[in-house]
Amino acid sequence: MLALRIALKQFFIDARSQRLRTLLTMLGITWGTVALSLLLAFGRGLHENMRSGLARAGENVVFAWIGPTYKSWQGFKKGRPLSLKEEDLAALRNQAVNLRAVSPRAGINITASCGPKSQDADVYGVLPEYFAIRRLPVLAGGRALSSRDVVEKRRVAFLGYRIARQLTGEPNPVGSTILLAGFPYEIVGVLDPLDQPANEEGWDSDEVQIPYPSYKDLTGRQTFYSFLFQPLDPSRNKETVESVRSVLSRRLNFDPSDKGALDFDDFTEFARSADAFMTAIALLLGASGVLTLVAGGVGVSNIMRVTVQERTHEIGIKMALGAKSGLVLTAFLLETLLLTAAGGAAGLAVACGTIAIFPSFNLKQYVGTPNLSPVFYLLIVVALGLVGLAAGYGPARRASRMDPVLAMKL
Repeated sequence: MLALRIALKQFFIDARSQRLRTLLTMLGITWGTVALSLLLAFGRGLHENMRSGLARAGENVVFAWIGPTYKSWQGFKKGRPLSLKEEDLAALRNQAVNLRAVSPRAGINITASCGPKSQDADVYGVLPEYFAIRRLPVLAGGRALSSRDVVEKRRVAFLGYRIARQLTGEPNPVGSTILLAGFPYEIVGVLDPLDQPANEEGWDSDEVQIPYPSYKDLTGRQTFYSFLFQPLDPSRNKETVESVRSVLSRRLNFDPSDKGALDFDDFTEFARSADAFMTAIALLLGASGVLTLVAGGVGVSNIMRVTVQERTHEIGIKMALGAKSGLVLTAFLLETLLLTAAGGAAGLAVACGTIAIFPSFNLKQYVGTPNLSPVFYLLIVVALGLVGLAAGYGPARRASRMDPVLAMKL
């Protein structure tokens, strides 16, 4: 406590007598803290934004596309066109391992209209499982497509938020009727943009989903080329993908190793890769911020060396009067830590202010929302403490080892 009182008293004395020097020294620490804090905050915001974008595709979802073969197989030449039927998905449900749900995603671009308004729309034939896999939120008062819609081949439609507003002029036109290629369809649900804010700017908001049997009646198409599925256990995604490939290759007679004939987008794997990439980016940004903070610490160390030189006579007198070397060492270390803490507090205040006003610039879709977690605050405090100790130990050690007699002569 004695050393702390001495350090506090001396800190305020130096701050008053050497205002400019103290301010410039603190400024280096402040800038280092701002750099470290903002780099960590923006890195975390970017990571969360990337994860949010992947999550909007669905929970543990795998998209699949089938197309022409790239390899010859059992007498079939390469380039043979492939397509899928409902029976193929039924076979997947029965034979593929670790499969929770599967749905076709058969699409066509046709004219959609409501009253005097009309526009081209991407219409997809899907099954009810599609909404569970994709986790599509529904505006209050509406619903997703149901199994009865499929069984009874109802002419019902689920609309994206933006196309619903463009066609009807209303944000939630549940119960209204739209025409798809001239055929009436009742709107039973509309995508909720509030639960998934970026959806209003994404592809979901411009799409129309209808029951797959109704899609076949509307288009006359009995086959499709795209589907999606959800593995039961996310840790076994690769096994499920290979199982799906194996089942379809047997049914459609193509080489199981033909990656071009059946292609997958595994969003769980994308998320893992994104996490690994963003962790590396966070470490790089953190290291850059720490180096900036260390540069500020070098300035503090130099100033403390000058302070020790200026107070050599004073130190000699204190030691001659009985001050122990440990007390002198602790007092200078505490003074350095106080200087570092003051600069760090100012830097955190600037960083928090910047983070608070950043959302007003409407850049979330590009870089996310910067934020600092409690762990990051702790890391910043620890970094400040280590820099302060490293900066102050050399000068403090030199002061504590002075010969009182020689010091008083200077």
